[in-house]
Amino acid sequence: MAEKADLKKQMKELKGQRDTALEQKEHKELKKIRRNIRSVKRQLRALAQRANVSSNSM
Repeated sequence: MAEKADLKKQMKELKGQRDTALEQKEHKELKKIRRNIRSVKRQLRALAQRANVSSNSM
């Protein structure tokens, strides 16, 4: 479960960075941050999927 908490913490930090980049109109940085957010979301979904599969197999 620590992995999920770490990913959620990372997501919160990235969203803060995204908001700052958006205010400062740093479009290249904004694109990088949005890609990182997407990556973290995918990791969270994969983690949830693995947890769901393992609980169903028991």
